[in-house]
This record gives sequence, structure tokens and C-alpha cells, in this order.
Amino acid sequence: MKKMFLMLLMAVSTFSLSFAQDSSAAHKKHAPAKETLAKKLNLNKEQEDKIKASKAELKTKTKEIKANTALTEEQKKAQLKEARKESKKEVDAALTPEQKAKLKELHAKKKASSPSKKKALPKPAPAAKN
Repeated sequence: MKKMFLMLLMAVSTFSLSFAQDSSAAHKKHAPAKETLAKKLNLNKEQEDKIKASKAELKTKTKEIKANTALTEEQKKAQLKEARKESKKEVDAALTPEQKAKLKELHAKKKASSPSKKKALPKPAPAAKN
């Protein structure tokens, strides 16, 4: 009985470990896309540093806003929207007009190739009138 229990425990442990993910691998997965974007936009080191700093600041603000229990959901949404807007302004300020145009083009291509969440949802049926 003990042997059976131990074998079952080992099997479950092995199975669960096989599905565990390395978090650093997940972060490395997105790194090439960021590098490629920097190359596509032909960013210099100063621009890359400014954009990285802006994104890091946005990440910090986002965590703070989401963790703030004194805010309502609507207030959180409004503050998050404002933080993203501010970050976008900082990124735009770091780019040349040509880079902004290229970034806009890349975003349009990405948006066109990815299915929209809004399009995927069916429209609700109209309410019946009596």
C-alpha cells in the first residue's frame, strides 16, 4: 500500500513538474520582438534608453494603480488610461517623424492581421417589444 502511494505521488510530482514553466523563458520570448522593433525603427541608443525608461515607469505606475484599494474600478481605468497616454507621449517625443510614421504603419499591419475582440463578439439580440 505504501509503495503504491509513493509511486502515485512520484508520478503526480513528475507530471506536475513537466508542466512548470520557467518565467525567465517567458520573458525571453518577447525580447526578440522588442529588438526587432528597435531595428525596424532604426533607434539609436539614446532613443532606446528613453523608451525603456518610459515603459519601466509605466509598468511601475500600472502596478501602483492596480494595487491601490482606495480607488474604484472606474478611477483605476481612468488613471491607467492617463498613464498609458503619458507614456505614449514620451515615446513619441523620442522618435523622429519618420520613425513615428513607420511605427504607425507597423501597428496598422499588426492590427489588421490580428482578430479584433470586438468583431469576434456577437451582437446581442434586440429586446422583444410587446
